[in-house]
Amino acid sequence: MSRRLAVLITGGLILSGVTLVPMMVASYSSGPLDGLTGAPGESTCTACHGTAAGDGSLSILGVPTTYIPGQGYTITVRLEDEGQQRWGFELTAIDPEGAGAGTFIITAPTLTQLSDHPAPSRDYVKHTSNGTFNGAPHGPVNWNFTWQAPLANIGQVRFYAAGNAANGNLTSTGDFIYTASRTANAPAVCCDLPGDVNNNGSVNIIDITYLIAYLYKSGPALPCPDEANANGIYPVNIIDVAYLLSTLYKNGPDPVCP
Repeated sequence: MSRRLAVLITGGLILSGVTLVPMMVASYSSGPLDGLTGAPGESTCTACHGTAAGDGSLSILGVPTTYIPGQGYTITVRLEDEGQQRWGFELTAIDPEGAGAGTFIITAPTLTQLSDHPAPSRDYVKHTSNGTFNGAPHGPVNWNFTWQAPLANIGQVRFYAAGNAANGNLTSTGDFIYTASRTANAPAVCCDLPGDVNNNGSVNIIDITYLIAYLYKSGPALPCPDEANANGIYPVNIIDVAYLLSTLYKNGPDPVCP
């Protein structure tokens, strides 16, 4: 091989190396690869972006202390970092065995998207191109979506997220990666008296009004979701109200445990 040809080939490789990095980073601005949340067995955004965390923060908000099977919860991922101006994230939820837990529902499709996989694989919520909030200085930026709890008690559910606070220069330099996790505890097994929505030891019209207030008027939490689940099928909803009305006033079947 001539020296001139070697120089040309080497130069081409160098040019390719220069252009590949921004192309790769730009492609991930439309959404990262799966498996970068920092959950057990996963990497984080540092696989493609900058170093560990700077002086910003990543938060997962809205995760219930204890989930109710079938109940929907609004989850917010919040990221901020002084001096940064482009943003990204990825989140998953897993059960004690490491499998995907619950169902994610995208409520802002211009900002978030879902990588949906057959069970027991994990699902991933992540940003879209518009969801990078390019040019929004410092943050905080928020991504909102719904998580529907599993339809049965599967044990503790843990949420993992990684966030990229980027400087917007379309390279992997100058970006800071943050991780966060939150836990939703499993509901207690508490079905001593099915239909006893307010857990006061009897089943009557007060239980129906309590359940309606919970479902439609931001009333108090259910002391025992299993007892409120009158028909034994999660989630707790208006069908359980109708079931209790039938039990009390139409000689319908008795409430059952899930």
